[in-house]
Amino acid sequence: MKESFFLRSIMKDNAVLGIVIGVCPVLAVTRTGQEGLALGLVMVMVIFLGNLTVSIFKKFATGGVKIPFFIMTAALYASIMEAYFRIYQRPLYHNLGIFLPLSAVNCLVIWRMDESALRNPPLRSALDGLGFGVGFLAATICVSLIRELLGKGILLGWPLLGPGFRDAPMLFFASPAGGFLILGLLVALYKKFLKGGKS
Repeated sequence: MKESFFLRSIMKDNAVLGIVIGVCPVLAVTRTGQEGLALGLVMVMVIFLGNLTVSIFKKFATGGVKIPFFIMTAALYASIMEAYFRIYQRPLYHNLGIFLPLSAVNCLVIWRMDESALRNPPLRSALDGLGFGVGFLAATICVSLIRELLGKGILLGWPLLGPGFRDAPMLFFASPAGGFLILGLLVALYKKFLKGGKS
C-alpha cells in the first residue's frame, strides 16, 4: 500500500506535470541539466523533511500559527540546502539564485504540509513528501535536459548536436518563454498518455 501511494504521488499526481503547482522555478532555472537536477534535489529535501517535521510536531501547527510554522520549518531545510550549495557548489548556487531560499515558500511545499503532514502519521507524510519531491525532480530534469539540448546543443555538458547547431543554437529555449513552451508540451503529453487524456 505504501509503495502504490508513493508511486502515485510521483506519476499520477505529479505536481509539475499533472497538478501544475509550484512551477515558477521550473521555468526560471532549468536551462541546463545540472540546474534541473540541483533544483529538484532541493525540493525533494525540503518537501520530504518538511512533511516529516510538521507531522511529528503537528500539535504546534494550529490556528494563526499554522502558516508561520510551515514557513519556518521549510525555511530551516531550505537554508541548509542553500548553505551546502554556497559552500560546495558555487556555480550552481549563483545560477539558482533567489530560488534556493524561495523554495521555503513554494506553494507545493506549503500545500503538502497542509494536505498531508497535518492529516497523516509521520511515515505516510514522509512518503508523501518524498513522492511529490521525486515527481518534481523528474519533471525538472525532463524540462532542463530538453532546454539544454535545444538551447545549447549539449546534454549534461556533452556535445550531442553538430558544431553547426552549437554555433547557432535555438536560444529561445534557453529563455523562460522557451521553458514555458516545453513545460506546456510536456504537460499535454503527460495528460494524454499518463492520465488517459483526463484533465
